[in-house]
This record gives sequence, C-alpha cells and structure tokens, in this order.
Amino acid sequence: MLPIARQTKHVDGTRALGSSDAEQNSEDLITTFGEDYLASLGGVFYMFLDVEGSPSLSQAYYSGWAHTLVSHSLDFSEGKVRILPCIYATQADDDTWQALAAAADTPGVSCSAAWVARWRSHGCAPLPDWSDDIVQPDVDLPCPVLVWQYADDCNGGGGFDCDQTNPSIDLKKDLLDRLILPPAAEDT
Repeated sequence: MLPIARQTKHVDGTRALGSSDAEQNSEDLITTFGEDYLASLGGVFYMFLDVEGSPSLSQAYYSGWAHTLVSHSLDFSEGKVRILPCIYATQADDDTWQALAAAADTPGVSCSAAWVARWRSHGCAPLPDWSDDIVQPDVDLPCPVLVWQYADDCNGGGGFDCDQTNPSIDLKKDLLDRLILPPAAEDT
C-alpha cells in the first residue's frame, strides 16, 4: 500500500494547517495498521502528499506537514513508526516544486521521494520508456523521483491511472521497503 495524504485543497495553507493535517495523517495510518504490525515491517514508511491540480503547494504548508509527519508519527507510536514525507504533483506545477525545494532548505523539513504526474495519454496506454526529460520538473528537487504517472483514466473515470517506477532506483530499497504490505487475512 502506498499511503496518500489527500487534503489537496489545503496545500496552499499555513504551517499550522499543514501540521494539523500531518497529525491526522500519521495517527490515521498508525491506528489503521497498528504500531506493532508496522514496526514488524521495519517501521519506516512513505506518505505522499497529494498536490495534484489547484491550488499549488505553499512553502509554509509543506514545512508544517513534513516536519510534523515525522515527529508526530514517532511520538504517537512511541518511537516504533517513522512516516517519511513525500510529494505527488504534476510535472509542470513549478510553483509547487519551488515551494518544496525552499521548504526542504528548512532545518527539520525533508522530502524523501517524489511521484510525478505527466500524462502522455488518457486511458489505457502501453508502458512508455522512462525519460528524465519528460518526467523531471524544471526545478531542482530535494528528493528523487521514484514514480511517474504517465496516463490517467484507464478503463474510464472509475478505472485507474498508469504508473511506472524509475528504472535507475533500487526498487526494493528505494520504494518497496517503504510501502506497507497489508496483513494477511485471518482464516475463519
């Protein structure tokens, strides 16, 4: 499971709003799976802040969200779980990428990974070759791009989006080890 923080209409807000949202995001994730179960999986996981569309991200919001996501997840789980801040945004949203880069210069604020949406087609589409020229934003990022969403609405609006991973990463170490494997269903 790849956790997504979906308070998209808040992302242009204040540091306090970002912090409040991060508390809710981290508590929800830890409560849903349980701190002991998450700790048994390694205890360190990504959460992607959804900044797709309008409005663009503010530096203040990301600073509050990213800092609090890490610190509150550790406090709430008594040190068993650390949630790492990541971002999901459209490739051409330079305002968002600039705010992210500026926020990441703040002590205690980081970005662990990016997931970039740049739709080369709509609907189901074959997997294209990865190209940094297409995927990378025009802003120097403080974190690596791990995933590219290259098409949306496969099988219609109720369908799914198409993504691929960056072929230059260590897939297990850089991505899979930071996702959550849901617990097995218990036999009844």
